[in-house]
Amino acid sequence: MSDPYTILGVDRNSTDKDIKSAFRKLAHKHHPDREGGSEEKMKAINEAFRQVRTQEDRNNLERPQQEYPQGFGSKVWVGLKICLQILDFVDNSHR
Repeated sequence: MSDPYTILGVDRNSTDKDIKSAFRKLAHKHHPDREGGSEEKMKAINEAFRQVRTQEDRNNLERPQQEYPQGFGSKVWVGLKICLQILDFVDNSHR
């Protein structure tokens, strides 16, 4: 996965306004309908902007993604984890 900040040419501490401005400049420059524009480049710019357009989006991007053991589907692993938490809660409430 490419770094959205690098694609947009902005710093990680940029404001929403700065990110939107950078996106618009790049979108104008690389739009496929313009001479020299590129559909692939435009897709990358759109995806990068989608990932960092708001502070909430940036927080989600920066938050480490929870990893699951290989061989387990993520839903199965989450279900197992919830079951273990319930069992731990029940066990602790009876002490």
